Amino acid sequence: MSEYNTNSEKVDQIHLINILSDSNLPVGGFVSSSGLESFISHSFLATAVSEAERIERLISFTRSSLLNYASLAIPFMNGLFTILKSVPELTVDSTLRLDRLYHAMCLNPVTRRSSLAQGSAMILLYTKAFSTADQTIIRHLKDRLQPTKRSIHLPIAYALVSGLLGLSRARAIDLHMFLYVRSILSAAVRLNLIGPYLSQRILFSSVRPMLDSVLNDLIDQQLSKADQVACGLRNDGENQAEDNDESDDLGPTSTWPLGDILAARHDLCHVRLFNS
Repeated sequence: MSEYNTNSEKVDQIHLINILSDSNLPVGGFVSSSGLESFISHSFLATAVSEAERIERLISFTRSSLLNYASLAIPFMNGLFTILKSVPELTVDSTLRLDRLYHAMCLNPVTRRSSLAQGSAMILLYTKAFSTADQTIIRHLKDRLQPTKRSIHLPIAYALVSGLLGLSRARAIDLHMFLYVRSILSAAVRLNLIGPYLSQRILFSSVRPMLDSVLNDLIDQQLSKADQVACGLRNDGENQAEDNDESDDLGPTSTWPLGDILAARHDLCHVRLFNS
């Protein structure tokens, strides 16, 4: 008997993952180093006494950067998947509120600029490449954004596109975080820090444990209750009996202030290959 699983839902999910993980996907990730170029320019690798230590510092940077990004982005991605359960008009309104909150919590202009550019590319990808999918929400969203001449941030756009295409919440978050790490290692190759084979070896041996460590703690992380109310994810007074419980009121966080500072200083680097 063939081992090929013809379960329709599972095959569709795998097919979507194959498409969205394509390195040729035109979403602008190749222009971002997620702060790695600034990290190198500020000599954080220059004092490594051996190649092994330099690679370990790169992996440590990747791990810290992933945790910092995931701690901010995942609550918003979870919020977007909650929003997608509402009617299109309310979905767009709540998505824009969510995006404004993310913009306020994104701590430096360089990261904001990169996130908006990639978010715009993600929305364009949906309209151009997935035109046979339902365009109602995206059309409403673009109409609302037209007067402002801007788009939405990458994690919001990624969750929106993934959800509209039918990718599950957990798989969308896992894939987005994997692609975030892969883009850092790709930037390391283009910065001549490592070679392509070593990049693949790190992806093979180090990245899955790194992702599991982060996602085990964060994959279900939500926005704080006040932010959920502000973004229309819950009613003011919903679950009042639980309002004294602060265990689920953590919300997005910044776990690596140094990384945010280095990312913000990217534009001060004399020679730049990336825009962030």
